[in-house]
Amino acid sequence: MSGIATRAIQAEWTKLRSVRSTRWTTLVLVGVTVGLTAFLAAVGSTDANRAGGTPGDDDVLVNSLRGVWLGQVAIVAFGALAATSEFASGTIRTTLTAIPRRIVAFGAKVGVVGTVALGIGSAASVLSFLLAQPLLHEGGYVAPAYPAVSLSDALAFRAVAGSALYMTLLALFAVGVATIVRHPATAMTVSVALVLVPTVVMEFFTGTLRELLQQAAPSAGLAIQITTARYDTPPLGPWGGLGVTAGWAAAALLVAAWTIGRRDV
Repeated sequence: MSGIATRAIQAEWTKLRSVRSTRWTTLVLVGVTVGLTAFLAAVGSTDANRAGGTPGDDDVLVNSLRGVWLGQVAIVAFGALAATSEFASGTIRTTLTAIPRRIVAFGAKVGVVGTVALGIGSAASVLSFLLAQPLLHEGGYVAPAYPAVSLSDALAFRAVAGSALYMTLLALFAVGVATIVRHPATAMTVSVALVLVPTVVMEFFTGTLRELLQQAAPSAGLAIQITTARYDTPPLGPWGGLGVTAGWAAAALLVAAWTIGRRDV
């Protein structure tokens, strides 16, 4: 790694730690993800075993990670704030004076935000899963209808690790959008709307339109959590859905990289 790239990464790490809003956002992310998961797991129940003990049709892995649905709002806010704080304060000029190669500075920001998001997303996902398991058991999600699962199980590991990857991709997507629009409130509004609105709207539709929203929205990556086929299972597979989210993130970052080298700060 070149000296200028190393300095850029160190500078981005220092800036990210020094911005109070991003620190609070990371705490909110873990809190709401774990807290909502625990609440929904605690109030949920099933009588599947009373019905003969046949395999239940609830997805225990999805139920163990419900909080990611709300946590994705916080991770989008984290990415947007990390990218726009310099534009809002005007310190972007100082950054580009110290690191004239704009693409290097942008790449360093993407790398640092992505690394931090992956760490926070992993912590939130693992804690949610571990906390939800005993709560779900108390609600009747036990064998034989619902065999116990652990992180050593391949499907459980995929759901938990995939949820962390999903949140990381959303953070990078928000970085791209924020770098393009440069305004914190606008960046968060646009990013959150693109992630949440299709998820909410699709509940009012069936058939082709619903499938289109499930396949094309940034939130398609939530399919990585699904391990039980149901009537409402998205048409894309787990990795296909995550690939859609990755596509949105890549597109936003590519456009952002193109614009940052062609506009005045």
